[in-house]
Amino acid sequence: MEYIPDFGNFQQLLTAPPGEEVGQKLLQWARHTKNNIERGDMMLGILSVAEAQQVPVAFRQAALCGISEAWMELASWLTQPPFGPPDFAAAEQALRQAITLKVPKAKHKLVELVWYFLRDEATEEQKTDACQYLRELVGENDQDDHALFMLGQIINAGFGTQADPSKAFEFQTKAANLGNSNAWFELYVHYSAGMGVPKDEKAGFEANRKAAEAGHYRAMYNMGAFLATGRFGEKDMAKAVEWYEKSSDAGNPNATITLAIMYATGDGVEPDLEYAVELFDMAEDMGADTTEYRESVGLSSDE
Repeated sequence: MEYIPDFGNFQQLLTAPPGEEVGQKLLQWARHTKNNIERGDMMLGILSVAEAQQVPVAFRQAALCGISEAWMELASWLTQPPFGPPDFAAAEQALRQAITLKVPKAKHKLVELVWYFLRDEATEEQKTDACQYLRELVGENDQDDHALFMLGQIINAGFGTQADPSKAFEFQTKAANLGNSNAWFELYVHYSAGMGVPKDEKAGFEANRKAAEAGHYRAMYNMGAFLATGRFGEKDMAKAVEWYEKSSDAGNPNATITLAIMYATGDGVEPDLEYAVELFDMAEDMGADTTEYRESVGLSSDE
């Protein structure tokens, strides 16, 4: 009989003797409920707060039943929960459990947690561990472009190690040559700032172009700006708009705001106030505050 996850099943599973079958069902229930939260079932009143609150409980219990990958999913929930506040300390604990169990990508995820979410308040131990884990990953697999990219970032910043922009540039070059778009963008930063390498704006532009062509949304925005100003060649507003649109489609609110201003003012495009308002609204949905930008082109915040 097919297992159908529901809240009644979950409550029964919590009191069942722990084991692999129980753990798999708990994991399935947690995934199913998380998907329902993300599709908006709570807003529709289909899913209760009580059920949503039990998702991390189910992930944890599944992990304690021996389903090791559940530690990773628990950490993901605790880091960026679709419901409720994050708990970075608990996420770190879950990832360290996953590392102990040698769950694939656990070291990567712990480094990302420390670097992207705990960077400013990270302890020396957290910094050192992050650097060490990346060195281990690169030592185990020198084709791991993500680990190379991350290692380049933290070495450049002196995070858990002595700052070494030249060495960081080497790691970013290796990662970029393996196809990592983030690394191509970091090479643009290195070349543009003369960081660990002689300043070379032309090489920086080429690195940014490769990052943009690989889908990096900040690089795509830069391409739009370069073409709009003619900084690295002839000015081409039509192509600039194309790059801004690509960046916007990739989720960059800055590109969306830039397009909105262009359509509101007719800068390089046919003016279209209705579309400009739509773009400003899109940027708001992405989390940007567009009030000042709307006012700069004569639009009120409620338009």
